[in-house]
Amino acid sequence: MPTKRPSTNTEIARANLTIPELEHAKAAALGTLVSLHSRRAYKNAIDKFIAWYCSEPRLGFNRAVVLRYRSFLESLSLSAATISLHLSAIRRLADEAAESSMLSPELAIGIRRVKGVKRLGTRIGNWLSTDQAQALLDSIPRSTYLVEGTRRWLGCCSDAVSDHRKPYRYDWIRFN
Repeated sequence: MPTKRPSTNTEIARANLTIPELEHAKAAALGTLVSLHSRRAYKNAIDKFIAWYCSEPRLGFNRAVVLRYRSFLESLSLSAATISLHLSAIRRLADEAAESSMLSPELAIGIRRVKGVKRLGTRIGNWLSTDQAQALLDSIPRSTYLVEGTRRWLGCCSDAVSDHRKPYRYDWIRFN
């Protein structure tokens, strides 16, 4: 039985993206973001990835390349949160490239499976348990002058959700 050869059209997995294709995918990825801050952070991360991608020998855009880029970011001694932000921007870029048929869906799924960096260490400081926090709140005298909403902000009152007033008012009140 003769083997079927894939046609040269769309059945071959596309891996090499040109700079205009990357720019198009970047514009589409940034267009899906609502927050201006997210858009700025993702634009910066995608621009850095494109600069790295173009500086390397001609690479295909696939999971192995993203893993290499992750290793590159780790070598820069960036924080785990920064590396995870860069990887999430690259995942969005791959998703948009796949949506635009510039990248095969299989390659986009492989890129999506690249994990972020584990956060090492433990939180430092003395953290209160729920009972300790409640005891601290209960130790505040009710006759003390407090900003309205402070006790709700600290989480002791369950009526904060049903309260129709703004919780961050600056007028001083006396609790009785």
